[in-house]
Amino acid sequence: MRRVLALALVVPGLLGAQAPVRSAFALVSALQDTVAVERWVRWGDRTEALITRDGHAWFHLIADTDPESGTERLAFTSYDPAPEGVAGVSFSHEVVVRDSIATVRDAVTGEVTDRLVVPIGTIPFLPASLALVERRLLADPALRGHQASLVQQPVLSVGPTGALLDTLQFVVTGTGGDSLWSHLRWHDLIVAHRPDGTVEGARSLDATPALAYRPLDPSTPWPPRPRNYLPGREATFTVEEVALTLADGTRLGGSFTLPGDHAGQVPALVLLSGSGAQDRDATMMSGYRPLREIAEALARAGVASVRLDDRGVGASSGDYARAMIADLARDAGAALAWLRRQPDVRSTSVGFLGHSEGALVALEAAAEGSDPAVLILLSASARSGREILAAQQRYGAERLVRDSASVRREALVDSLVREAGRALEVVAADSPPLRALLRLEPARTARRLRIPALVVHGVTDRQVPVGQAFELAEALRARGAPVEVRVFDDVNHLLLDDPVGDPALYLVLPSRQVSAAVLSAIVTWAGRALAAQPVTEGVR
Repeated sequence: MRRVLALALVVPGLLGAQAPVRSAFALVSALQDTVAVERWVRWGDRTEALITRDGHAWFHLIADTDPESGTERLAFTSYDPAPEGVAGVSFSHEVVVRDSIATVRDAVTGEVTDRLVVPIGTIPFLPASLALVERRLLADPALRGHQASLVQQPVLSVGPTGALLDTLQFVVTGTGGDSLWSHLRWHDLIVAHRPDGTVEGARSLDATPALAYRPLDPSTPWPPRPRNYLPGREATFTVEEVALTLADGTRLGGSFTLPGDHAGQVPALVLLSGSGAQDRDATMMSGYRPLREIAEALARAGVASVRLDDRGVGASSGDYARAMIADLARDAGAALAWLRRQPDVRSTSVGFLGHSEGALVALEAAAEGSDPAVLILLSASARSGREILAAQQRYGAERLVRDSASVRREALVDSLVREAGRALEVVAADSPPLRALLRLEPARTARRLRIPALVVHGVTDRQVPVGQAFELAEALRARGAPVEVRVFDDVNHLLLDDPVGDPALYLVLPSRQVSAAVLSAIVTWAGRALAAQPVTEGVR
Protein backbone atom coordinates (compact mmCIF):
# COMPACT_ATOMS: atom_id res chain seq x y z
CA MET A 1 0.00 0.00 0.00
CA ARG A 2 2.83 2.39 0.82
CA ARG A 3 4.27 1.79 -2.65
CA VAL A 4 0.90 2.67 -4.22
CA LEU A 5 0.67 5.88 -2.20
CA ALA A 6 4.21 6.82 -3.14
CA LEU A 7 3.45 6.37 -6.82
CA ALA A 8 0.50 8.72 -6.40
CA LEU A 9 2.97 11.38 -5.27
CA VAL A 10 4.88 11.30 -8.54
CA VAL A 11 3.40 14.44 -10.09
CA PRO A 12 0.69 13.23 -12.53
CA GLY A 13 1.75 15.69 -15.21
CA LEU A 14 5.19 14.11 -15.25
CA LEU A 15 3.74 10.68 -15.82
CA GLY A 16 2.80 11.99 -19.24
CA ALA A 17 6.51 11.86 -20.01
CA GLN A 18 6.07 8.09 -20.29
CA ALA A 19 5.02 6.65 -23.64
CA PRO A 20 1.22 6.86 -23.96
CA VAL A 21 -0.77 3.64 -24.51
CA ARG A 22 -2.93 3.89 -27.63
CA SER A 23 -5.94 1.82 -28.73
CA ALA A 24 -8.38 1.93 -31.63
CA PHE A 25 -11.48 -0.09 -32.53
CA ALA A 26 -14.02 0.02 -35.34
CA LEU A 27 -17.67 -0.73 -34.57
CA VAL A 28 -18.79 -2.83 -37.56
CA SER A 29 -22.11 -4.30 -38.64
CA ALA A 30 -22.81 -7.90 -39.68
CA LEU A 31 -22.25 -6.72 -43.27
CA GLN A 32 -18.82 -5.39 -42.23
CA ASP A 33 -19.86 -1.77 -42.66
CA THR A 34 -18.08 0.59 -40.25
CA VAL A 35 -20.63 2.33 -38.03
CA ALA A 36 -18.16 4.29 -35.89
CA VAL A 37 -14.51 4.30 -34.80
CA GLU A 38 -13.24 4.90 -31.26
CA ARG A 39 -9.62 5.83 -30.62
CA TRP A 40 -8.14 6.47 -27.21
CA VAL A 41 -4.85 7.21 -25.53
CA ARG A 42 -4.05 6.53 -21.89
CA TRP A 43 -1.42 8.12 -19.64
CA GLY A 44 -1.56 6.77 -16.10
CA ASP A 45 -4.95 7.80 -14.65
CA ARG A 46 -5.97 9.89 -17.67
CA THR A 47 -7.80 8.69 -20.79
CA GLU A 48 -8.67 10.77 -23.84
CA ALA A 49 -10.96 9.29 -26.50
CA LEU A 50 -12.45 10.37 -29.81
CA ILE A 51 -15.40 8.59 -31.42
CA THR A 52 -15.87 9.37 -35.10
CA ARG A 53 -18.64 8.65 -37.59
CA ASP A 54 -18.05 8.83 -41.35
CA GLY A 55 -14.57 10.13 -40.58
CA HIS A 56 -15.78 13.15 -38.62
CA ALA A 57 -15.71 13.88 -34.89
CA TRP A 58 -18.83 12.68 -33.08
CA PHE A 59 -17.91 12.37 -29.39
CA HIS A 60 -14.78 13.53 -27.57
CA LEU A 61 -14.06 12.76 -23.92
CA ILE A 62 -11.38 13.14 -21.28
CA ALA A 63 -11.60 11.05 -18.10
CA ASP A 64 -9.17 11.24 -15.23
CA THR A 65 -8.79 10.51 -11.54
CA ASP A 66 -6.92 12.51 -8.93
CA PRO A 67 -4.77 9.83 -7.26
CA GLU A 68 -4.71 11.56 -3.88
CA SER A 69 -8.32 12.66 -3.37
CA GLY A 70 -10.04 10.08 -5.59
CA THR A 71 -11.89 12.83 -7.45
CA GLU A 72 -13.29 11.52 -10.74
CA ARG A 73 -13.80 13.74 -13.79
CA LEU A 74 -15.36 13.22 -17.21
CA ALA A 75 -15.37 16.06 -19.74
CA PHE A 76 -17.53 15.15 -22.71
CA THR A 77 -18.44 16.93 -25.96
CA SER A 78 -20.87 15.80 -28.65
CA TYR A 79 -20.59 17.24 -32.15
CA ASP A 80 -23.21 17.59 -34.87
CA PRO A 81 -21.93 15.35 -37.67
CA ALA A 82 -20.71 17.58 -40.49
CA PRO A 83 -17.79 17.96 -42.87
CA GLU A 84 -14.40 18.79 -41.39
CA GLY A 85 -14.21 22.27 -39.94
CA VAL A 86 -17.98 22.82 -40.04
CA ALA A 87 -19.27 20.61 -37.20
CA GLY A 88 -20.73 22.45 -34.26
CA VAL A 89 -21.03 21.44 -30.62
CA SER A 90 -24.30 19.64 -29.91
CA PHE A 91 -23.77 19.55 -26.14
CA SER A 92 -20.80 19.63 -23.79
CA HIS A 93 -20.58 18.70 -20.11
CA GLU A 94 -17.99 18.17 -17.43
CA VAL A 95 -18.93 15.99 -14.47
CA VAL A 96 -16.73 16.01 -11.35
CA VAL A 97 -17.45 13.60 -8.50
CA ARG A 98 -15.74 14.12 -5.15
CA ASP A 99 -16.93 12.07 -2.17
CA SER A 100 -20.76 12.25 -2.35
CA ILE A 101 -21.09 15.46 -4.38
CA ALA A 102 -21.23 15.61 -8.18
CA THR A 103 -20.81 18.94 -9.94
CA VAL A 104 -21.95 19.33 -13.55
CA ARG A 105 -20.56 22.19 -15.64
CA ASP A 106 -20.82 23.45 -19.17
CA ALA A 107 -17.57 22.04 -20.56
CA VAL A 108 -16.96 25.11 -22.74
CA THR A 109 -17.62 27.96 -20.30
CA GLY A 110 -17.03 26.13 -17.02
CA GLU A 111 -20.36 27.42 -15.68
CA VAL A 112 -21.93 25.17 -13.01
CA THR A 113 -25.26 23.84 -14.29
CA ASP A 114 -26.13 21.28 -11.60
CA ARG A 115 -25.03 19.75 -8.29
CA LEU A 116 -26.17 16.33 -7.10
CA VAL A 117 -25.77 14.16 -4.02
CA VAL A 118 -24.57 10.72 -5.16
CA PRO A 119 -23.50 7.46 -3.50
CA ILE A 120 -19.86 7.25 -2.45
CA GLY A 121 -17.86 5.64 -5.26
CA THR A 122 -19.99 7.02 -8.10
CA ILE A 123 -18.13 7.63 -11.36
CA PRO A 124 -19.15 9.67 -14.43
CA PHE A 125 -19.72 7.40 -17.42
CA LEU A 126 -20.61 7.43 -21.11
CA PRO A 127 -22.30 4.16 -22.15
CA ALA A 128 -21.14 4.38 -25.76
CA SER A 129 -17.42 4.46 -24.89
CA LEU A 130 -15.33 1.27 -24.91
CA ALA A 131 -12.43 3.33 -23.53
CA LEU A 132 -14.36 4.00 -20.31
CA VAL A 133 -15.16 0.29 -19.92
CA GLU A 134 -11.43 -0.39 -20.17
CA ARG A 135 -10.78 2.24 -17.46
CA ARG A 136 -13.02 0.25 -15.10
CA LEU A 137 -11.30 -3.02 -16.00
CA LEU A 138 -7.91 -1.48 -15.25
CA ALA A 139 -9.08 0.15 -12.02
CA ASP A 140 -10.93 -2.80 -10.47
CA PRO A 141 -9.18 -6.22 -10.35
CA ALA A 142 -12.50 -7.84 -9.35
CA LEU A 143 -13.79 -7.25 -12.88
CA ARG A 144 -11.10 -9.48 -14.35
CA GLY A 145 -11.12 -12.08 -11.57
CA HIS A 146 -11.38 -15.86 -11.62
CA GLN A 147 -14.72 -16.08 -9.82
CA ALA A 148 -18.06 -15.45 -11.47
CA SER A 149 -19.74 -12.48 -9.84
CA LEU A 150 -22.01 -9.50 -10.30
CA VAL A 151 -20.35 -6.11 -9.69
CA GLN A 152 -22.59 -3.06 -9.47
CA GLN A 153 -21.10 0.38 -10.00
CA PRO A 154 -23.05 3.61 -9.37
CA VAL A 155 -22.55 5.96 -12.30
CA LEU A 156 -23.62 9.34 -13.57
CA SER A 157 -24.55 8.61 -17.17
CA VAL A 158 -23.74 11.64 -19.32
CA GLY A 159 -26.20 12.70 -22.01
CA PRO A 160 -27.66 15.75 -23.78
CA THR A 161 -29.56 16.98 -20.71
CA GLY A 162 -26.67 16.53 -18.28
CA ALA A 163 -25.95 13.60 -15.97
CA LEU A 164 -28.39 10.91 -14.81
CA LEU A 165 -27.72 8.72 -11.75
CA ASP A 166 -27.78 5.06 -12.74
CA THR A 167 -26.22 1.67 -11.98
CA LEU A 168 -23.70 0.02 -14.26
CA GLN A 169 -23.73 -3.77 -13.90
CA PHE A 170 -20.75 -5.96 -14.71
CA VAL A 171 -21.21 -9.72 -14.96
CA VAL A 172 -17.79 -11.31 -14.43
CA THR A 173 -17.47 -14.66 -16.18
CA GLY A 174 -14.83 -15.89 -13.76
CA THR A 175 -12.35 -17.03 -16.39
CA GLY A 176 -9.78 -14.44 -15.31
CA GLY A 177 -8.82 -12.60 -18.46
CA ASP A 178 -11.51 -13.69 -20.86
CA SER A 179 -14.70 -11.65 -21.05
CA LEU A 180 -17.06 -9.37 -19.19
CA TRP A 181 -20.68 -8.43 -19.72
CA SER A 182 -21.43 -4.73 -19.20
CA HIS A 183 -25.05 -3.59 -18.80
CA LEU A 184 -26.43 -0.07 -18.37
CA ARG A 185 -30.15 0.23 -19.12
CA TRP A 186 -30.33 0.08 -22.92
CA HIS A 187 -26.63 -0.57 -23.46
CA ASP A 188 -25.27 -4.14 -23.35
CA LEU A 189 -21.70 -5.03 -24.19
CA ILE A 190 -19.72 -8.26 -24.12
CA VAL A 191 -16.05 -7.33 -23.69
CA ALA A 192 -13.08 -9.58 -24.39
CA HIS A 193 -10.06 -8.51 -22.38
CA ARG A 194 -6.54 -9.54 -21.50
CA PRO A 195 -5.52 -10.54 -17.96
CA ASP A 196 -4.20 -7.01 -17.33
CA GLY A 197 -7.60 -5.50 -18.19
CA THR A 198 -6.82 -4.03 -21.60
CA VAL A 199 -9.55 -4.60 -24.17
CA GLU A 200 -9.10 -7.05 -27.06
CA GLY A 201 -12.53 -6.66 -28.65
CA ALA A 202 -16.23 -6.45 -27.89
CA ARG A 203 -19.76 -7.11 -29.14
CA SER A 204 -22.57 -4.61 -28.73
CA LEU A 205 -25.93 -6.28 -28.14
CA ASP A 206 -27.93 -3.08 -28.65
CA ALA A 207 -28.69 -3.91 -32.28
CA THR A 208 -29.91 -7.01 -34.12
CA PRO A 209 -27.76 -8.55 -35.40
CA ALA A 210 -25.08 -7.58 -32.88
CA LEU A 211 -22.37 -5.07 -33.76
CA ALA A 212 -18.73 -5.99 -33.22
CA TYR A 213 -15.71 -3.95 -32.15
CA ARG A 214 -12.68 -4.86 -34.28
CA PRO A 215 -9.15 -3.66 -33.42
CA LEU A 216 -7.51 -1.09 -35.70
CA ASP A 217 -3.96 0.20 -36.01
CA PRO A 218 -3.74 2.56 -32.99
CA SER A 219 -0.90 4.59 -34.54
CA THR A 220 -3.19 6.02 -37.23
CA PRO A 221 -3.51 9.82 -36.73
CA TRP A 222 -6.75 11.03 -35.20
CA PRO A 223 -9.15 12.96 -37.45
CA PRO A 224 -9.32 16.68 -36.63
CA ARG A 225 -11.70 17.74 -33.88
CA PRO A 226 -13.64 21.00 -34.39
CA ARG A 227 -12.16 23.76 -32.24
CA ASN A 228 -13.18 27.39 -32.04
CA TYR A 229 -10.60 29.98 -31.03
CA LEU A 230 -12.43 32.95 -32.55
CA PRO A 231 -13.70 35.76 -30.31
CA GLY A 232 -17.33 36.74 -29.92
CA ARG A 233 -18.95 39.30 -32.21
CA GLU A 234 -18.59 42.02 -29.57
CA ALA A 235 -14.77 41.68 -29.48
CA THR A 236 -12.68 44.81 -30.06
CA PHE A 237 -9.77 42.78 -31.45
CA THR A 238 -9.11 40.26 -34.21
CA VAL A 239 -7.86 36.68 -34.02
CA GLU A 240 -6.06 35.06 -36.94
CA GLU A 241 -5.21 31.37 -37.32
CA VAL A 242 -1.46 31.08 -37.97
CA ALA A 243 1.12 28.37 -38.59
CA LEU A 244 4.87 28.33 -38.01
CA THR A 245 7.15 25.81 -39.68
CA LEU A 246 10.28 25.08 -37.65
CA ALA A 247 13.73 24.13 -38.88
CA ASP A 248 13.08 20.43 -38.14
CA GLY A 249 9.86 20.49 -40.18
CA THR A 250 7.52 20.60 -37.17
CA ARG A 251 4.43 22.71 -37.80
CA LEU A 252 3.03 24.74 -34.90
CA GLY A 253 -0.52 26.05 -35.26
CA GLY A 254 -1.89 28.85 -33.13
CA SER A 255 -3.74 32.14 -32.78
CA PHE A 256 -2.44 35.66 -33.41
CA THR A 257 -4.51 38.19 -31.45
CA LEU A 258 -4.27 41.79 -32.62
CA PRO A 259 -5.85 44.92 -31.09
CA GLY A 260 -8.59 46.41 -33.24
CA ASP A 261 -8.36 49.87 -34.82
CA HIS A 262 -4.71 50.28 -33.81
CA ALA A 263 -2.76 53.19 -35.22
CA GLY A 264 0.68 52.06 -36.30
CA GLN A 265 2.63 49.12 -34.94
CA VAL A 266 1.85 47.57 -31.55
CA PRO A 267 3.92 45.68 -28.94
CA ALA A 268 3.41 41.92 -28.68
CA LEU A 269 4.03 38.89 -26.46
CA VAL A 270 4.51 35.16 -27.00
CA LEU A 271 2.32 33.31 -24.46
CA LEU A 272 3.73 30.01 -23.14
CA SER A 273 1.71 27.37 -21.28
CA GLY A 274 2.68 25.22 -18.30
CA SER A 275 3.74 21.57 -18.17
CA GLY A 276 2.09 18.82 -20.16
CA ALA A 277 0.88 18.75 -23.75
CA GLN A 278 -1.58 21.65 -23.90
CA ASP A 279 -3.52 23.52 -26.53
CA ARG A 280 -2.95 27.22 -27.22
CA ASP A 281 -5.44 28.24 -24.52
CA ALA A 282 -3.81 26.02 -21.85
CA THR A 283 -7.19 24.32 -21.35
CA MET A 284 -6.33 22.16 -18.35
CA MET A 285 -9.97 21.76 -17.35
CA SER A 286 -13.34 22.89 -18.66
CA GLY A 287 -13.75 26.65 -18.61
CA TYR A 288 -10.09 27.21 -17.64
CA ARG A 289 -8.37 28.94 -20.56
CA PRO A 290 -5.81 31.25 -18.96
CA LEU A 291 -3.78 32.07 -22.06
CA ARG A 292 -6.91 32.99 -23.99
CA GLU A 293 -8.06 35.22 -21.14
CA ILE A 294 -4.65 36.89 -20.99
CA ALA A 295 -4.45 37.31 -24.78
CA GLU A 296 -7.85 38.98 -24.94
CA ALA A 297 -7.13 41.27 -21.97
CA LEU A 298 -3.82 42.31 -23.54
CA ALA A 299 -5.50 43.00 -26.89
CA ARG A 300 -8.07 45.26 -25.24
CA ALA A 301 -5.11 47.20 -23.79
CA GLY A 302 -3.32 47.51 -27.14
CA VAL A 303 -0.88 44.56 -26.90
CA ALA A 304 -0.84 41.79 -29.52
CA SER A 305 0.07 38.19 -28.77
CA VAL A 306 0.60 34.79 -30.31
CA ARG A 307 -0.11 31.51 -28.55
CA LEU A 308 0.52 28.09 -30.05
CA ASP A 309 -0.65 24.52 -29.61
CA ASP A 310 2.12 22.39 -28.11
CA ARG A 311 3.81 19.82 -30.32
CA GLY A 312 1.38 17.02 -31.17
CA VAL A 313 -1.67 18.95 -29.94
CA GLY A 314 -4.46 20.48 -32.02
CA ALA A 315 -3.06 22.09 -35.16
CA SER A 316 0.57 21.29 -34.30
CA SER A 317 2.57 18.31 -35.52
CA GLY A 318 5.36 16.57 -33.63
CA ASP A 319 5.51 14.65 -30.35
CA TYR A 320 5.41 16.57 -27.07
CA ALA A 321 6.49 13.53 -25.03
CA ARG A 322 9.85 13.53 -26.83
CA ALA A 323 10.43 17.29 -26.60
CA MET A 324 13.30 18.41 -24.38
CA ILE A 325 13.10 21.75 -22.55
CA ALA A 326 15.66 22.99 -25.10
CA ASP A 327 13.27 22.07 -27.92
CA LEU A 328 10.45 24.01 -26.27
CA ALA A 329 12.79 26.99 -25.83
CA ARG A 330 13.66 26.89 -29.54
CA ASP A 331 9.94 26.74 -30.36
CA ALA A 332 9.42 29.85 -28.21
CA GLY A 333 12.32 31.61 -29.89
CA ALA A 334 10.87 30.81 -33.31
CA ALA A 335 7.52 32.28 -32.21
CA LEU A 336 9.24 35.47 -31.04
CA ALA A 337 11.09 35.77 -34.37
CA TRP A 338 7.76 35.25 -36.17
CA LEU A 339 6.21 38.10 -34.17
CA ARG A 340 9.04 40.42 -35.12
CA ARG A 341 8.31 39.83 -38.81
CA GLN A 342 4.65 40.82 -38.58
CA PRO A 343 3.98 44.22 -40.18
CA ASP A 344 1.59 45.26 -37.40
CA VAL A 345 4.11 44.49 -34.63
CA ARG A 346 6.83 46.85 -33.36
CA SER A 347 9.79 44.48 -33.62
CA THR A 348 11.75 46.04 -30.74
CA SER A 349 8.84 45.64 -28.31
CA VAL A 350 8.24 41.90 -28.17
CA GLY A 351 8.64 39.58 -25.21
CA PHE A 352 7.63 36.38 -23.45
CA LEU A 353 4.87 35.63 -20.97
CA GLY A 354 5.12 32.17 -19.44
CA HIS A 355 3.09 30.34 -16.83
CA SER A 356 4.69 27.70 -14.58
CA GLU A 357 6.92 25.56 -16.84
CA GLY A 358 6.23 28.09 -19.60
CA ALA A 359 8.09 30.66 -17.50
CA LEU A 360 11.11 28.34 -17.40
CA VAL A 361 10.89 27.91 -21.17
CA ALA A 362 10.85 31.72 -21.50
CA LEU A 363 14.03 31.98 -19.40
CA GLU A 364 15.78 29.30 -21.44
CA ALA A 365 14.73 30.91 -24.73
CA ALA A 366 16.02 34.29 -23.54
CA ALA A 367 19.31 32.73 -22.46
CA GLU A 368 19.71 31.12 -25.89
CA GLY A 369 19.66 34.50 -27.61
CA SER A 370 16.06 35.15 -28.64
CA ASP A 371 16.47 38.62 -27.07
CA PRO A 372 13.01 39.45 -25.69
CA ALA A 373 12.41 43.03 -24.59
CA VAL A 374 10.52 41.89 -21.46
CA LEU A 375 9.71 38.78 -19.45
CA ILE A 376 6.47 38.13 -17.57
CA LEU A 377 6.88 35.06 -15.35
CA LEU A 378 3.78 33.61 -13.67
CA SER A 379 3.91 30.99 -10.88
CA ALA A 380 7.55 30.35 -11.77
CA SER A 381 10.08 28.34 -9.78
CA ALA A 382 13.58 29.55 -8.93
CA ARG A 383 15.00 26.22 -7.81
CA SER A 384 15.82 23.03 -9.68
CA GLY A 385 13.09 20.75 -10.94
CA ARG A 386 14.28 18.10 -8.50
CA GLU A 387 13.82 20.43 -5.52
CA ILE A 388 10.38 21.53 -6.69
CA LEU A 389 9.16 17.96 -7.10
CA ALA A 390 10.57 16.98 -3.72
CA ALA A 391 8.60 19.80 -2.09
CA GLN A 392 5.44 18.81 -3.98
CA GLN A 393 5.87 15.19 -2.92
CA ARG A 394 6.27 16.19 0.72
CA TYR A 395 3.14 18.33 0.56
CA GLY A 396 1.22 15.44 -0.99
CA ALA A 397 2.53 13.00 1.61
CA GLU A 398 1.47 15.28 4.45
CA ARG A 399 -2.04 15.40 2.97
CA LEU A 400 -2.20 11.61 2.68
CA VAL A 401 -1.28 10.95 6.31
CA ARG A 402 -2.83 13.95 8.03
CA ASP A 403 -5.36 11.71 9.81
CA SER A 404 -2.63 9.43 11.22
CA ALA A 405 -1.53 9.58 14.84
CA SER A 406 0.90 12.47 15.38
CA VAL A 407 3.65 10.18 16.71
CA ARG A 408 3.68 8.27 13.40
CA ARG A 409 2.90 11.09 11.00
CA GLU A 410 6.42 12.44 10.42
CA ALA A 411 7.90 8.97 9.96
CA LEU A 412 5.16 8.09 7.47
CA VAL A 413 5.75 11.29 5.52
CA ASP A 414 9.50 10.66 5.34
CA SER A 415 8.93 7.09 4.22
CA LEU A 416 6.43 8.10 1.52
CA VAL A 417 8.72 10.84 0.22
CA ARG A 418 11.62 8.39 -0.06
CA GLU A 419 9.44 5.90 -1.95
CA ALA A 420 8.10 8.67 -4.20
CA GLY A 421 11.65 9.79 -4.93
CA ARG A 422 12.58 6.28 -6.00
CA ALA A 423 9.43 6.03 -8.14
CA LEU A 424 10.31 9.33 -9.79
CA GLU A 425 13.81 8.08 -10.64
CA VAL A 426 12.26 5.02 -12.32
CA VAL A 427 10.09 7.30 -14.47
CA ALA A 428 13.01 9.63 -15.22
CA ALA A 429 15.27 6.76 -16.27
CA ASP A 430 13.10 6.23 -19.37
CA SER A 431 12.45 9.91 -20.06
CA PRO A 432 15.27 12.21 -21.26
CA PRO A 433 12.88 15.23 -21.22
CA LEU A 434 12.05 14.60 -17.56
CA ARG A 435 15.72 14.18 -16.64
CA ALA A 436 16.48 17.51 -18.30
CA LEU A 437 13.64 19.19 -16.41
CA LEU A 438 14.87 17.80 -13.08
CA ARG A 439 18.34 19.26 -13.75
CA LEU A 440 17.05 22.67 -14.80
CA GLU A 441 18.08 25.55 -12.49
CA PRO A 442 16.01 28.64 -13.34
CA ALA A 443 17.81 31.01 -10.95
CA ARG A 444 21.16 30.22 -12.56
CA THR A 445 19.68 30.94 -16.00
CA ALA A 446 18.09 34.16 -14.72
CA ARG A 447 21.45 35.49 -13.52
CA ARG A 448 22.70 35.44 -17.11
CA LEU A 449 20.00 37.86 -18.26
CA ARG A 450 19.47 41.62 -18.15
CA ILE A 451 15.85 41.99 -19.17
CA PRO A 452 13.02 43.92 -17.48
CA ALA A 453 10.72 41.42 -15.82
CA LEU A 454 7.46 41.03 -13.93
CA VAL A 455 7.26 38.11 -11.49
CA VAL A 456 3.71 37.17 -10.42
CA HIS A 457 2.86 34.61 -7.73
CA GLY A 458 -0.07 33.54 -5.58
CA VAL A 459 0.31 33.18 -1.82
CA THR A 460 -1.69 29.92 -1.81
CA ASP A 461 0.45 28.31 -4.53
CA ARG A 462 1.10 24.80 -3.11
CA GLN A 463 2.99 23.62 -6.19
CA VAL A 464 5.69 26.30 -6.19
CA PRO A 465 6.05 28.10 -2.81
CA VAL A 466 5.56 31.86 -3.04
CA GLY A 467 9.02 32.54 -1.60
CA GLN A 468 10.52 31.44 -4.88
CA ALA A 469 9.12 34.53 -6.58
CA PHE A 470 11.52 36.64 -4.52
CA GLU A 471 14.42 34.25 -5.16
CA LEU A 472 13.81 34.43 -8.89
CA ALA A 473 13.49 38.22 -8.81
CA GLU A 474 16.81 38.51 -6.97
CA ALA A 475 18.49 36.38 -9.63
CA LEU A 476 16.96 38.48 -12.43
CA ARG A 477 18.29 41.66 -10.77
CA ALA A 478 21.85 40.32 -10.61
CA ARG A 479 22.87 42.24 -13.74
CA GLY A 480 20.90 45.38 -13.01
CA ALA A 481 17.59 44.74 -14.78
CA PRO A 482 14.45 46.33 -13.33
CA VAL A 483 12.26 43.59 -11.84
CA GLU A 484 8.84 43.98 -10.25
CA VAL A 485 7.34 41.31 -7.98
CA ARG A 486 3.57 41.11 -7.49
CA VAL A 487 2.24 38.66 -4.89
CA PHE A 488 -1.50 38.04 -4.49
CA ASP A 489 -3.31 36.71 -1.44
CA ASP A 490 -5.75 33.83 -1.96
CA VAL A 491 -4.46 33.03 -5.46
CA ASN A 492 -3.22 29.54 -6.33
CA HIS A 493 -0.71 28.10 -8.81
CA LEU A 494 -3.25 28.28 -11.65
CA LEU A 495 -3.77 32.01 -10.93
CA LEU A 496 -7.32 31.30 -9.74
CA ASP A 497 -8.91 32.88 -6.68
CA ASP A 498 -8.45 30.19 -4.04
CA PRO A 499 -7.96 30.64 -0.26
CA VAL A 500 -6.59 27.08 0.16
CA GLY A 501 -4.56 26.27 -2.95
CA ASP A 502 -4.74 22.48 -2.65
CA PRO A 503 -4.28 20.98 -6.16
CA ALA A 504 -6.69 18.18 -5.22
CA LEU A 505 -9.44 20.81 -4.98
CA TYR A 506 -8.84 22.58 -8.30
CA LEU A 507 -11.74 20.76 -9.97
CA VAL A 508 -14.27 21.92 -7.37
CA LEU A 509 -13.33 25.60 -7.22
CA PRO A 510 -16.35 27.83 -7.90
CA SER A 511 -14.56 29.93 -10.54
CA ARG A 512 -12.11 28.95 -13.27
CA GLN A 513 -11.39 32.49 -14.44
CA VAL A 514 -7.95 34.03 -13.90
CA SER A 515 -8.01 36.28 -10.84
CA ALA A 516 -9.09 39.77 -11.90
CA ALA A 517 -6.34 41.33 -9.78
CA VAL A 518 -3.69 39.16 -11.46
CA LEU A 519 -5.02 39.92 -14.93
CA SER A 520 -5.01 43.66 -14.22
CA ALA A 521 -1.42 43.55 -12.95
CA ILE A 522 -0.22 41.69 -16.05
CA VAL A 523 -1.93 44.05 -18.48
CA THR A 524 -0.83 47.22 -16.69
CA TRP A 525 2.82 46.19 -16.42
CA ALA A 526 3.00 44.83 -19.97
CA GLY A 527 1.61 48.01 -21.49
CA ARG A 528 4.00 50.19 -19.53
CA ALA A 529 7.13 48.05 -19.99
CA LEU A 530 6.62 47.36 -23.70
CA ALA A 531 5.99 51.04 -24.40
CA ALA A 532 9.36 51.93 -22.83
CA GLN A 533 12.68 51.75 -24.65
CA PRO A 534 13.45 48.01 -24.69
CA VAL A 535 16.69 46.54 -23.46
CA THR A 536 18.29 45.04 -26.55
CA GLU A 537 21.37 43.42 -25.03
CA GLY A 538 19.47 40.47 -23.53
CA VAL A 539 22.13 37.88 -22.67
CA ARG A 540 25.64 38.86 -21.57
